[in-house]
Amino acid sequence: MAAYGRFDIVDPSSADYQHIIRTQGRAVQLQALDNPDAYDVDTDELYSWFRPGGGSPREIIPSAAVIDEVAKTKRNGRAPKGR
Repeated sequence: MAAYGRFDIVDPSSADYQHIIRTQGRAVQLQALDNPDAYDVDTDELYSWFRPGGGSPREIIPSAAVIDEVAKTKRNGRAPKGR
């Protein structure tokens, strides 16, 4: 499992550091962006909401607060006078 934000300070001659420099360049980063690997099941489920083509589309229903805020504005996006 990856470190996910944990860092170690090492000497540049460290074998681990040299391995990272040799094998984890920009191409590997771009591949990881195209094919992300979730940290755990919960992260994978959350990401599935945004994954292109990942399952059935979900309808996002705005909260009551958003609906109330929209109702307070005029069609031009400005609040009515007196509010």
